[in-house]
Amino acid sequence: MLLAKLNGKIVTANQSLNRKYKYYCLVCGELVVFKCGHVMMPYFAHRKGSDCVGSEGETSEHLLGKKQIFNWAEKMGYQPQYEVYFKKIKQRPDILVEVDGYKVAIEFQCSPLSHARLYERNQGYRKLGIKFIWALGAPYRRKMRDEKVAQFTQVINQQLCIVFWNTQTASFEFNRSFNSIELINNQQPYKITLSQTETIK
Repeated sequence: MLLAKLNGKIVTANQSLNRKYKYYCLVCGELVVFKCGHVMMPYFAHRKGSDCVGSEGETSEHLLGKKQIFNWAEKMGYQPQYEVYFKKIKQRPDILVEVDGYKVAIEFQCSPLSHARLYERNQGYRKLGIKFIWALGAPYRRKMRDEKVAQFTQVINQQLCIVFWNTQTASFEFNRSFNSIELINNQQPYKITLSQTETIK
């Protein structure tokens, strides 16, 4: 997590914070540990055994990507917010922005995510009328199986694509190539992906 409470005020994890202070989770109110080293970026972590939605581990790529996406959204004038907790659906997107009057959740996914969990999270955002974008990290750049291609295919600007966030260039990348999907029953890859995406929806 990048946010925590210190003396009732929300603070963002950074190297100037003191490890000796007591920091608390914004969601559950539990005491969290401030971690800051030479390899990982500064962040807050729950103690082992916590069942808070914010207790999932984050990789260094995930932490860096969240900061980069936040900075990008700020430059775009999208009023980004880190890790806003929606109590009704028990979810917290990495970044929440506002674009043309719509709230948009940006999820930066670096670790494996099941189809069931993705569906559940998407449904949660739909209940609140929040649009969402899934941006994938480096682990997903390796060859993706057909079901993962379908799972993360989104409609962006009327086109099917997979969205990546590149932490090396601090930018979004859109993969509109569906060549990795084999032809099944003489169908074109685009039609297969469209059908799978509609099923996921």
